[in-house]
Amino acid sequence: MSGLVGQMVGEYRLVEFLGAGGMGDVYRGEHSKIGRVVAVKILSRADARSDMTERFFNEARIQAGVQHKHIVNLYDFVEHNGRPCIIMEYVDGEMLDQRIERARGLQAAEAFRLFKQIVDAVAHLHRSRIVHRDIKSNNIKIDRSGAAKLLDFGIARDPKSSKVTSVGSYIGTMQYAAPEILSGAKADFRSDVWALGILCYEMLCGRVPFESDSVTGFLRIIARPSYDRPAKVNASCTPEMERIIDRCLEAEPGKRYASAAELAEDLDRLGATATPSAAPRTGLLHTGQTLTRGYGPIVAVGVAALALVVGLFAFSSSPSKPPAESTGIGPTPIATQPQVALTPQPVQTSGQTIAPQSDSRPGPTLPPVPLRQVSIRPMAVEKAEIQESGQVIGHTPFRQELPVGRSYHWTLRATGYDDTPLEFTVRDTDNVYSPVLKERQK
Repeated sequence: MSGLVGQMVGEYRLVEFLGAGGMGDVYRGEHSKIGRVVAVKILSRADARSDMTERFFNEARIQAGVQHKHIVNLYDFVEHNGRPCIIMEYVDGEMLDQRIERARGLQAAEAFRLFKQIVDAVAHLHRSRIVHRDIKSNNIKIDRSGAAKLLDFGIARDPKSSKVTSVGSYIGTMQYAAPEILSGAKADFRSDVWALGILCYEMLCGRVPFESDSVTGFLRIIARPSYDRPAKVNASCTPEMERIIDRCLEAEPGKRYASAAELAEDLDRLGATATPSAAPRTGLLHTGQTLTRGYGPIVAVGVAALALVVGLFAFSSSPSKPPAESTGIGPTPIATQPQVALTPQPVQTSGQTIAPQSDSRPGPTLPPVPLRQVSIRPMAVEKAEIQESGQVIGHTPFRQELPVGRSYHWTLRATGYDDTPLEFTVRDTDNVYSPVLKERQK
């Protein structure tokens, strides 16, 4: 209730009622001497009975024991007129569920960035043997800098709180509950992974994948999970994000990621390399596991070298196509290349030196090297520098026609993120890349 506004809780004056959270009312408070702004959660009077008080103490104890940049910090635990109160970090921003509703689903780049931050936070909990048990979009807040913060540990559990909820009972949000939880099993890391899969789907699609009015209905639906493919709902969704969601939402717990830590490792691996998709459905950007080069056998070294030179020439001077659309890179997206003399050189093969033919005869007419569009848009950030050999040659998002068969070795650089290598060979089709930039550890 807002009736406590103006009262003192410890050294903090309650200045604004923010709303009712799990088991308690939440206020914005200010320290009476130093002006520090905090959030104050006070156990509701109606819940001030022994079992709810035990849960409240459990929440404070668990939250006080974890320190992570994407988990809200707990500062103190006090009492006000016999009611326990948690003093914690105040996050000025927007609840994730509100952002999702406002945007009607997030673009893949923003969804991936926020999802990875949340997964990192839950992975930190799992490494500390803590199961959150209530991961959902209205338990996550986005601060003014765009960073996600995991809130509300009201039903979290660790080895010291095994009696807080008995096996066979269920406390939580049904839309995020794993099948085994609704069947009465004990929550573990894999049930948190299920909730993360629901959350990722919700961020991309603007809604949760499963809806029902009853536990029985949910059990029937999620026994064999079937849901609209995210890429059909949100064209920016990538095959890799669909794969991650699918694995999180396996009905059998043993087929999911074993913990959020394993899921975080998978997300990190996506940031290490990039590759075009075998069959993109939307024509948009996506990440891959490993960059694979399909080099064929070298038949004639001299011809291969000459083809490369002609390819460079065709790329830089071909008048047959209008300039390609580009978003952040000039007409010549590669660092200036030195002029290459088209003088054939002797070729060494099987111990014999083959001299070049005289220039007195006209050479064969070589076909022009075909160009194909290459698209690059990082998952985690909108704007990044594209560098080659330390020189900036453009920025993302990038879309440019490049010669088929040419290999590139670039580096993507963005403030606050580790430099990310991008190596690829232009193919005849499917030159779409979405590398994942990993946040730099502070």
